[in-house]
Amino acid sequence: DKSAMVYTVNVNDANTNGTNVGDKVPGEIWIGTADDSGNHKTDGHAFASRPTALKFHYNYIPYNNETFVVTFLLKDASGNNIAKAEINDGRSTGEWSECILPIVYDDLQTKAAKIYISFKSCSSGGINMGSTMEIAGKNQTSHIGSVLRIDDVELIY
Repeated sequence: DKSAMVYTVNVNDANTNGTNVGDKVPGEIWIGTADDSGNHKTDGHAFASRPTALKFHYNYIPYNNETFVVTFLLKDASGNNIAKAEINDGRSTGEWSECILPIVYDDLQTKAAKIYISFKSCSSGGINMGSTMEIAGKNQTSHIGSVLRIDDVELIY
């Protein structure tokens, strides 16, 4: 019934139905914190286990031929990457689909200390002026681009 939704949006005080002046910003949800401007303040949090895959369900409606991006990183206590899973060419789907990303370990000995996961609506940031999308049961008109919905995120062991 409910899912997380991230989408690309045009940000500026002068946007109207006929103009799109400003920054085209891909939507992102990640493990970490942001500052007041939405920039990454911290990436990840403490985590000590070693999963074998990242699994999630998604529904993706791209603007033009854009693709969504998912990044998983596992780091040691010094901040070095010891494992990674990534998809940067996530494609459109007309219905909910399952994705399983195998986690590849570069280091099998060092203990895990931190996890980072990021879901981005696109890598390029195009937008469509005056497009309509459903938010909380109501259609909203805005300058938006690619829309990524994610649900049932889990780590596989």
